Amino acid sequence: MMSFVVNERIAYLTYGKGFNRLLYLAYLPDGVPVVVHEPGVRIWDYLLEGAAVSEIAQLLSEDYEMAPGELIADIQDFVDNLHSQGFLRKSVE
Repeated sequence: MMSFVVNERIAYLTYGKGFNRLLYLAYLPDGVPVVVHEPGVRIWDYLLEGAAVSEIAQLLSEDYEMAPGELIADIQDFVDNLHSQGFLRKSVE
């Protein structure tokens, strides 16, 4: 199972409650903030808890009334995007 951690020199802040939360990501000291909306905020939270993409798909499937298989590709694209932008790095365990 592959897990991720927040890359060095990345600041992040989650703002709001429930399904209206926002996630702000930025490189320190002067990066332009990137805003992530739900369900991306929940995916971020699950990633930082060590959940795999398949586990995240299962967790989100109940809230969005979709089969986990329908969500996996979108979740993986989101994770790959965060990784390619340097916000996340693969964890060395």
